[in-house]
Amino acid sequence: MKAEDVELSANEHRRLGELFHSIERFDWAADCYHRANDLDPEDEKALRSLSDIQRKSGDLDSLDRTLERLLAIVPDDIDLLNEQLVLLDGTEDERYVRNAKRLEGLGASASPSAIDGDLSQISQRAKESDGGGNYSSETASTLIEKATKQLILGEFRSALESVESAIKRDQNFGQAWILKARLVAAEAGPLNDAIKSLRRANALGEYTVILESEILENDGRTDASIEVLEEHLHNSPGDSEARGRLSQLWLSSGSPDSARQTLEEAPEEAWNSSTLHIMKGRLSLVDAEHHRDETGKVDQIPVIDALVSFDRAIEIDRESGLAWLGRARALRYQGPSMRQKLLW
Repeated sequence: MKAEDVELSANEHRRLGELFHSIERFDWAADCYHRANDLDPEDEKALRSLSDIQRKSGDLDSLDRTLERLLAIVPDDIDLLNEQLVLLDGTEDERYVRNAKRLEGLGASASPSAIDGDLSQISQRAKESDGGGNYSSETASTLIEKATKQLILGEFRSALESVESAIKRDQNFGQAWILKARLVAAEAGPLNDAIKSLRRANALGEYTVILESEILENDGRTDASIEVLEEHLHNSPGDSEARGRLSQLWLSSGSPDSARQTLEEAPEEAWNSSTLHIMKGRLSLVDAEHHRDETGKVDQIPVIDALVSFDRAIEIDRESGLAWLGRARALRYQGPSMRQKLLW
């Protein structure tokens, strides 16, 4: 028997769906919510409950359709607009542009703030390796693309299930092992499991050193995190991202001299990245803080050095938010007259 076979009102179908939902009979609950929406297309509560079921089950295609119905009722809901942006990320769907423009008009970010850059890259690479197939094909690559979006939406359990399914289909798919490591770490799972997954991904040619150092640091093993980066830099001294990460770790650990030495040991080609210039600027600001006079004023020489470093980082990458933030912080150390000159 289906919900449509029972003669109830839209409100009654929704309330029945909520009852099934509470006892985790999700198929019946979804059927009732669908029927409630059929009878009353303006029933926002039924659609929101339905979207919750679809989100947790990983049915992203159905979730997209439900979000579209919700946006027809509440077109200016920022959370809904952002969530649909996540689902449409990497597609040519015109609704992506529509949502972005609507968010801009509302004064909100046109890019979903929940999207992590690394996750977006994993999703895009999975899409490319599958030739742009759809979710129903259930290949390893589409499952990973699906899992990244589930993780962005906060559905860790569903994301891990998708990753495990991807690994069963292709145990040599490095991106699946990277995402598994991230999920295990995020869920406070066994550290060894996360590291083993990363080592497997690395053996398959994936770049894992930054994520491994982050996982170790988050577990309170800063020394091990530093050791991993140092070992990597011994073999790949020109890796500016790893070197910048190591310098930041030393600085966070209260060792600015070691942080500075890490930068000084960088080969010339490593300075073609904005990362090291940003780190150099931060260290200059640390010097400025340590050389305040009795009136509380900072030494302007290291502040100027910091501005030079941040400006160089911006020349290399104008989209670097960290470089712009660093520059703004350095300018705050300047007096009004000096700041005026620098801005001009």
